Amino acid sequence: MILAPAAAYITAAPASATTTNDIASLALANIGKGAGWCSTVNSSNNSLGGNAFGGSCTYTTVNGSGYGEYWCSDFAKWVWQNASGGTINISGLTAGSGSFYTYGSNNGTLHTSTSYVPRVGDAIVFNYTGGGVADHVGLVAAVNPDGSIQTANGDFGGASGGSEAYWADTSRVEAVNISASERTVGSTPTYIGMTISAYVTPVGLTSSSGFESAFQANNTDLFTYSSSSGPADTGEGMMKGTSPSIAALAGGGHEIAFQANNGDLYVTGPSGLINTQEGMMAGTSPAIAASPNGGYEVAFQANTGNLFTWTPSSVVNTSEGMMKGSSPGIAALAGGGYEVAFQANTGNLFTWSPSSLVNTQDAMMIGTSPSIAASSSGGYQVAFQTNAGDLYTWSPSTNTVTTTQGMKAGTSPAIAALTSGGYEEAFQANSGNLILWGSSGNADTGQGMMAGTSPAITAQPNGGSEEAFEANTGSLIVWGSSGNANTTQGMLSGTSPSIA
Repeated sequence: MILAPAAAYITAAPASATTTNDIASLALANIGKGAGWCSTVNSSNNSLGGNAFGGSCTYTTVNGSGYGEYWCSDFAKWVWQNASGGTINISGLTAGSGSFYTYGSNNGTLHTSTSYVPRVGDAIVFNYTGGGVADHVGLVAAVNPDGSIQTANGDFGGASGGSEAYWADTSRVEAVNISASERTVGSTPTYIGMTISAYVTPVGLTSSSGFESAFQANNTDLFTYSSSSGPADTGEGMMKGTSPSIAALAGGGHEIAFQANNGDLYVTGPSGLINTQEGMMAGTSPAIAASPNGGYEVAFQANTGNLFTWTPSSVVNTSEGMMKGSSPGIAALAGGGYEVAFQANTGNLFTWSPSSLVNTQDAMMIGTSPSIAASSSGGYQVAFQTNAGDLYTWSPSTNTVTTTQGMKAGTSPAIAALTSGGYEEAFQANSGNLILWGSSGNADTGQGMMAGTSPAITAQPNGGSEEAFEANTGSLIVWGSSGNANTTQGMLSGTSPSIA
């Protein structure tokens, strides 16, 4: 990929802090390992070169020999402590599985609700009986699109020999998949045979902040740029002139939807690359949203001109005709389900869900696309360019709101629901600059955008937002409350990035 010219920005450097992916990677790198030097089934060093997982081979003399202890907690603690960045607080964790339950209670990260959606990096505590006592603890290493989870368990599958030491020396780190129907607190996963008492999130993760951007590079490949790890070429070719969409998954990681160079809708993420076999309209781009309850959904204009939605388990032809050259927006609602916004073939802004279709009666600028965001407290809001060229917003509660802000012809706005409340819009003004408008204030950033492109925006935990856009130099720029940077990554001219 050719790098675009650098501008006068602070270059973003990958952060050295622990993320959920760091935890998953370290846990999974040790699948099949025994307790360490004391193991009779696999005494090889762990993936970091050590000869035990913390105290997993704590020396105990039994008939003159050294043995291990029950070490599931040792393993989980070791992973949290040694995951890249080393920022996780492990104070209070011991060799007892129940110490994770107490840790969560003391730090406000204990999750005992049956509605809780586990996240990558969480500890999963089994058979907690009180007083800091539990039978087992594992780690969540993946949350799959179908809602199932993959767990990594130390001290698993040992041989019963009448003693703690014998079991510990014959057990291993084992990966166990738990179905969506058995992952909730209070359930007893069939293979494990113990009841889930709680999930516990580690203190000190950086997964709650930061961002990842997806974009079409100037070699037409799908690229990502992460605030924690920098740029990466996925090696997947995109249809020239289209733009990807990215969403942060509830269980950790990101899912990206894009039109591939064969014209089909593709998605890629933690579960791998999927060709949906769904043909897209030339020159259009998909939108993706991830539910806070797990899973994701994609909205796109099919090659028939109709609005379609797709999930790993279903595809829906809404039979609603879209304006040629426009792309939909989609948001995951706090109460469940999704809402889609699109420009109909009449030129009006419509919203669609399986239970309702709304013609807002607002005429859009031909060839532009709306953006939609949902608040965690309920409700949603749509941002769009009207046929008068101004930025407007619409929601079921406020109907149409005029901002009187002129937009550059042929561009589309982006909107995000802020964690501090309200919404923030980002758009290319008719001056060519990136403008922010909404609940956290209105500002001309002074940043010139590439003609014909549109920005992306995502909310940040600090109450602000982070934007991504193609600068008039052709470089991907990130801008906002989590830092400003010229990534020096060249974008294909006329395409727009996504950020989550």
